[in-house]
Amino acid sequence: MATVERVSEYVPSYRSDMRVKSHRELELEERLAALEAENNLRKALVERLCSELTTGALKAIDSANALSRLNEQLPLEVSHSISLGRHLHRIKSTLNDLSKMGENAALFDEMSAPEQTGGRKNKVGLTGFLENISFQDYNGQNNNKRVSVCLDNSGLVLDQPEALLKTLMDTLIYNALSYSNFSTEVKVDCKETDKEVMLIVKDAGVGIPVEDQEKIFEPFFRASNIELPKGLGVGLSIAKAVSEKLGGSLTFESKEGEGTVFCLTLPK
Repeated sequence: MATVERVSEYVPSYRSDMRVKSHRELELEERLAALEAENNLRKALVERLCSELTTGALKAIDSANALSRLNEQLPLEVSHSISLGRHLHRIKSTLNDLSKMGENAALFDEMSAPEQTGGRKNKVGLTGFLENISFQDYNGQNNNKRVSVCLDNSGLVLDQPEALLKTLMDTLIYNALSYSNFSTEVKVDCKETDKEVMLIVKDAGVGIPVEDQEKIFEPFFRASNIELPKGLGVGLSIAKAVSEKLGGSLTFESKEGEGTVFCLTLPK
């Protein structure tokens, strides 16, 4: 009987503790729901802003191209007197950069999500894929066809999402072209082992200072030897995240004043 009385003494306290715990759990659930709603709103806002930025830039590029065609019809002395061609090139170059910023910002937000797995895989024939990349304009950086491609195996096929693979290579090649002299070549080599494919992008550009190299994959970081940086500074951080999502890696070697070599390694 005494034992029952002692147990009954603790029952009200136990019930009170349960009510407190339940109240705390309810508060936590409400806070988590509010955070999730806030995160969804932020994501929707970022997606909308990136879409508007990219779409607006592409429309303006179309208009600039139309003006370029009109400029070709003007008498040469009139076109030269107002430097219309030069101004149009500058406008298109800036708009292309803005469009790329929008795409990179959207992809950066997407790849930051922990549930992101990398996208649907498909068979990518690397010979045609790399040849197409080598002929891209890259915002006027590749007008004189500075990108050369070398493959050990012309029949090599990679089982990876082609869109993300293109984003990776576009970032590496665009950077190599942007930060090297117009008279130099950017080399893309493709090598393979039994289990991996290595895509190597080599330039003879400004290189990355030693003190900056450990931070080069950080979002928004810019090397100290770049006087006129382009974009948002998230290209390499996106490339690093994408390579890891695809089960690979992105590494580099660089020497200031001599150039940089990036190596993208992916499973077959």
